[in-house]
Amino acid sequence: MAFIEFGLFNFFKLSAVEPLFKRLTGSATKPYERRLESIEKIVCENQGELAQYSFLAGEKHKKVKDHFRNAAGEFDINLDELKRDNESLEGFLNNGLESITMLNLHMFVDYFKACKKHSNYLPRLCIKVADENGNIVKIFVDRQLDSRESGDLDSHSLESSTAVSTAKARGKIYHCENIPKHARTLDYKNSRLNVDCANRYDPGFWYKFNVKYRHKKDENWINCWDRTELADGSSIPPSIEECYKSTMVVPMSLSGNRLGDEFVRLCRMSEAEAREGTTFGFLCMGHCE
Repeated sequence: MAFIEFGLFNFFKLSAVEPLFKRLTGSATKPYERRLESIEKIVCENQGELAQYSFLAGEKHKKVKDHFRNAAGEFDINLDELKRDNESLEGFLNNGLESITMLNLHMFVDYFKACKKHSNYLPRLCIKVADENGNIVKIFVDRQLDSRESGDLDSHSLESSTAVSTAKARGKIYHCENIPKHARTLDYKNSRLNVDCANRYDPGFWYKFNVKYRHKKDENWINCWDRTELADGSSIPPSIEECYKSTMVVPMSLSGNRLGDEFVRLCRMSEAEAREGTTFGFLCMGHCE
């Protein structure tokens, strides 16, 4: 959880500009105030969640260690109680991480609502990490905007995703506002996007020249994305939110932070990783407009 927060912390600190803005202008515009309220909420929620998560994790870890501290000998440990407390610790760590991550994803959506009032659709957000084989795995996603079933981790190779591979290689944010255009020139790849269909994609006359149509479903673009396979062998079209036309991928790292020697040693970082920052995961955002 802490790594996810570190990657976004500098963005959250923007709430500090609110008092200055009000002093200079006398009052803030409503859209600006809505954005600041969203940022302030994100900061406050994360402070509280991080404090609780760290404290409760420490207390549950103490209970596990007490089984060994208080035992008179190796065979004096109550294995059933030890197993129960250890499972409680592991469950809390995993469930707590998922809970705070989903809370942040939902608050990002609230921030988007405050910033962009004229869109009929919400952004699709997820967290991805690299597994031991170098593949990219989606570990957290807002299921409200995803047609995939909860058991699907959606693993794909790093090379099959232009956005993630570029963000990883550069260590910087990847941003693309016109995926259809870049997909036609093969400058954008996605494991779910059909290259041949993307090359032939045409939004149609009214969609290109009438702004009102741009807030409607673009069926031609949806057809360029893979259908979702269900457990019973059938398939369904992806949701419109899954067929994004713009995307941004933010590497979550500790670059720019001063890391202590003990932290670097325990995390087994190289000197280069400690200096330049290790990427722990990626915050991926996409929008269908």
